Amino acid sequence: MAPTFRVEEAGKPNALAEHRIVRKYDTHIMPWLVLLYIFQNLDKSAIGNAKLGGLVEHLHMKPIEYNWSVSIYFFGYLVMNAGPSLLAKVITPRRWIPLILMIWGAISMISAASKDAKDLMITRFFLGIFESGYFPCVMFYLPHFYKREEQAFRFGIFWLGTCIAGSTGGILAYFILQIKSQLHGWQSLFLIEGGLTVIAGAASYFFLPNVPREARFLTEEEKILADERLKDNKEPEGLSTLKWADVVAALKDWKLWSYVALDILFSSPLFSLLVFLPTIVNGLGFSALNAQLMVVPIYAVSTIASLLVTLSSDRFRDRGFHLAAVSFIAAIGFLVLTVVRSIAAQYVGAVIAGIGVFCSYPLGVSWLTTNFADNSTKRMVASAFMIGLGSLAGFASGFIYQAQDAPFYVPGNAINLASTFVCGVCSLGVRYFLHRANVGMDRADEKAAAEGIKSKDSVVTVTESGEVVEKKPFRYML
Repeated sequence: MAPTFRVEEAGKPNALAEHRIVRKYDTHIMPWLVLLYIFQNLDKSAIGNAKLGGLVEHLHMKPIEYNWSVSIYFFGYLVMNAGPSLLAKVITPRRWIPLILMIWGAISMISAASKDAKDLMITRFFLGIFESGYFPCVMFYLPHFYKREEQAFRFGIFWLGTCIAGSTGGILAYFILQIKSQLHGWQSLFLIEGGLTVIAGAASYFFLPNVPREARFLTEEEKILADERLKDNKEPEGLSTLKWADVVAALKDWKLWSYVALDILFSSPLFSLLVFLPTIVNGLGFSALNAQLMVVPIYAVSTIASLLVTLSSDRFRDRGFHLAAVSFIAAIGFLVLTVVRSIAAQYVGAVIAGIGVFCSYPLGVSWLTTNFADNSTKRMVASAFMIGLGSLAGFASGFIYQAQDAPFYVPGNAINLASTFVCGVCSLGVRYFLHRANVGMDRADEKAAAEGIKSKDSVVTVTESGEVVEKKPFRYML
C-alpha cells in the first residue's frame, strides 16, 4: 500500500504523550533553572541591600564610588560574555552551569572581606565575568527541550528567578541585617547568599541533563518521542560542535543587532530598578528595613503579570505586539514617577513600571531564541551578544539614579521613561520587518511551487509505519 501523506499540524498523534513529557521538563528542569537564577540575582543585587546594611559607611565610600561598584559588574559581564557562553557549548551545560555557580558564589563570599571601595569593585568585576555565562547558556539550553511556541512561557517561568530574588531577597536581607555577630550586616549578607549559591551549584550537577536522551526522568519511549517532537528546533551538528562559519553568520544577521538594540532599551530601566528599587522606596519615607519589605508587593505583582503575558505570547504566537505593550505600560509607570509627587502615587507608579520592565525581558530573549532556532551555534552567539552588549545598559544603569536626585529621582525616571517608550516603538518596527521577511519567503515558495520546485525549507520524513510527514517551512515568529 502506498504511504499516506499529511502536513504536520497541531493536534497530531501522541499529543497526550508530548504533554506528559513537557510536564516532566516543567517539574524536573525548570525548578532548578529558576532556583539557580534566583541565586544569580541575589548575588548580583546584594549590593543594593548591602547599602542599607551599612556598606557605604563602613567602607567609607563616596556616592560615585558606590555607583561605580554597581556598574563595574556589568563591565565584567560585557567583556567576557561571548567567551564563557561559547565554552558552555563545548563543555556542555551540565558541567558548565555548576562550575560557574560555584565560582561566582565564592566570589560573592569574598566580597565580605572588602576593606575599601577598590576591593569591592574588584570582586564585583569578577562576579560579572562568571555570572555572564549563565543566562546565555540557558537561552542555548531550553530549545533542546521545548518547542518554539513553548519557549516564551518557560522563559517567563525562568524569569521568576528575578522577581522571586527581588522579593525574597528583601525579606532575606531584612533578617540577615538584624543578625548580631562580630560581622557587619552587609558582610553577613554576602557570606550567606554566596554560600547558598555554592551549595546550589554543586547540587545542580546531579539533576540537569544535557539533552532529552540523557534525562533519567524520561522512559525510553519518551526519549524517542522527545527527540522527534523537536525536529523543527534541532540542527544537524552535535551539542558540543562549534563551527566558526556559524559564528560569523550570526554576527552578519540583522536580527541579532535588532535584538541587541531592544535589549539595551529594556535592560536599562530593568537593571536600574533591580538595584535601586529599595533605595527609591526608602526615599518615599520608609525606613531602610521597611523599604526591604515594601518592594515585595512590587515583585509579587510583576511575577504574576510576567507569567500571564508570556503565556499569552505563546498562545497567540506573538512577541512584537506583546513587547511593545509592556514597554508602553512601563513608560506610563515612569511617567507617574517623573511628574507626580504624592507618595501613594509614586508607589503605584513604581508598581506599574515594575510590571512593564519585568515582563519585557522574557519576551525579548524568547523572541531571539525562537528566531534563531535552526542552528545552536548561531543561537548561542546571538544570545551571548544580546545579553552581553545589553549589559552596556546595565553599566549605565548604575549612574541613572544619583544620590543628589533623592527623594524623587526625576532625571533617572525621565531617562527610563524615554528608554521604555522608544523600546515599544522599536519593537513594532522589528515586528514589521520580520513580517516583510515572512511574506517574501511565502512568495518565493509560491513561485517555486508554481514551477514545480520543492521549497528548500521544507523537510520530509517517513515514519516507521510508512507515513510521509512534511514539516512546514521555517518562518519568523513576529
